[in-house]
Amino acid sequence: MFPGNKSNENIEITQEEARRITEAMKDPKFREMLADYMDEISDPKNKEEYNLYLEQLENQQELPKGMRLVRPKAGFCIKTMVAAEGKQNFETKLFINICSTEEAEEPRSVEVKRNGVSGTNWSVPYILGQLRYDQDTSKG
Repeated sequence: MFPGNKSNENIEITQEEARRITEAMKDPKFREMLADYMDEISDPKNKEEYNLYLEQLENQQELPKGMRLVRPKAGFCIKTMVAAEGKQNFETKLFINICSTEEAEEPRSVEVKRNGVSGTNWSVPYILGQLRYDQDTSKG
């Protein structure tokens, strides 16, 4: 899912869009502007202002229809690397933040028996947030 995508559908980009993104990333001015944008959205001061705005919308009951704010409790972060399709080397860092909230349903299990073998099927509900682009503060 990409930022701004309000549905749970994956967005497929065309070859032309991929080409344009690739070309833009070759432009030093574009990369500089993108880095400035990343700095701005990563600044805790701006994040706090955004959170205050969301709280104001919630308090005034002006959130978009079907939307509710979830305030997750921090858990842990998984840091991994992603390889581009068709390539062997890893190019992009990916951070997966694992959090918890009372808003999510409790995990459930059901005892099952298939082909004479007993076992347990688990259902682990989850809430998936929007993909967010950010900068890694470490060099590793």
